Amino acid sequence: MWVVKLGGSLLEAGYLDGWIDWLRSRAAAPGSLLVVPGGGPWADAVRALQPMLGASDLTAHRQALLSMQQYGWLLLQRLPAAQAWHTDATKPVAGLSVWLPEATHAGSLGCPSDWRTSSDALALELALELDARGLICVKSVSPLTGVHATDCFDGVCLGLAAHCAMPVGWFGPHEQALAEAWLAGGALPASHRLGSP
Repeated sequence: MWVVKLGGSLLEAGYLDGWIDWLRSRAAAPGSLLVVPGGGPWADAVRALQPMLGASDLTAHRQALLSMQQYGWLLLQRLPAAQAWHTDATKPVAGLSVWLPEATHAGSLGCPSDWRTSSDALALELALELDARGLICVKSVSPLTGVHATDCFDGVCLGLAAHCAMPVGWFGPHEQALAEAWLAGGALPASHRLGSP
């Protein structure tokens, strides 16, 4: 099983369609793919409203988890072959699944329950818990543009990636072919690798 994290920035920057097409093409392939949605504009709204509403960081984190769920429902609409998957269910079956996190999952994966933890860190922790073969993190910017990982990933995620044996790849908005090659057994270029494996 592989885990694919689709960043919320893909939706906002208009880059989601290419990855939706790629996931549709993989739906009937052997093995399984679990898609983890980012928070997107829903999480941005939570962050913007937190001071006005006086919400604690824990409450905002729970609301951000539900933001990921909102994005997940949109992905399920766009991926008719996919099935919804919840953390309390058995391991995802063969085919394509989309994770729909619940607010009650706050802290259940071992990450801090506040803004230090992004959906990237949750995707990595989930992939480790599920003993996935690897994590594909898709961002609206490619590492080939020269941007540093610290500008795109939170410290919790980078810390986990630096100490885990599972490979973690960072892919840009138009790098579906590179992701496909990696899933097919090709080498992950050093430029696209987070952490040490």
